[in-house]
Amino acid sequence: MIKNVWKKVIILLLAALITTSAALSFYYISAEAFHECDNNGCPVCKMIEMSGSLTKRVSPAVSVTTAVVVLLLTMVLPSLGRTVSRTAENLITMKVRLNN
Repeated sequence: MIKNVWKKVIILLLAALITTSAALSFYYISAEAFHECDNNGCPVCKMIEMSGSLTKRVSPAVSVTTAVVVLLLTMVLPSLGRTVSRTAENLITMKVRLNN
């Protein structure tokens, strides 16, 4: 059982790492898009090219991960609201005698 928990933790950390690297790649590309370049082995252009290839490879995984998270949240959040309303105290659960 503990191995399964560690596997889930490792998977979540890897998903967070991939998502963060994709987000930072998008940021780097947008920040350095209009840099001054001599077109002769520019290191910034090489980094933009590497970031672009990373985003092309990772973007389907990020979109699928985002869709799964949104789907899970839409399934979990309404059920949390129902469990809270079921356990909320009212006059009947407190066994208050109601006289006419």
